[in-house]
Amino acid sequence: MTKYLVLKQYIPSNDPHNEVWAMSNVYSAKINDEDPIDIFDTEAEAQAKADDLKANDPSVRNYKVIPISDGELSKYL
Repeated sequence: MTKYLVLKQYIPSNDPHNEVWAMSNVYSAKINDEDPIDIFDTEAEAQAKADDLKANDPSVRNYKVIPISDGELSKYL
């Protein structure tokens, strides 16, 4: 069964406003150990979460939604 995963752009800098990393194409389901994994049954739910995260994130981090099948989650951790 397909699920939808919210990926967070990885910004490996202490400065969350470092715009050089705005062009980074590295994404992960979790940025740190405390970060929740945002996985949903529908693409609309996942996109709403990604939009909410972006709206409340003061950094230049981007978010995207991807479909995943059973067993694929470990590739994004």
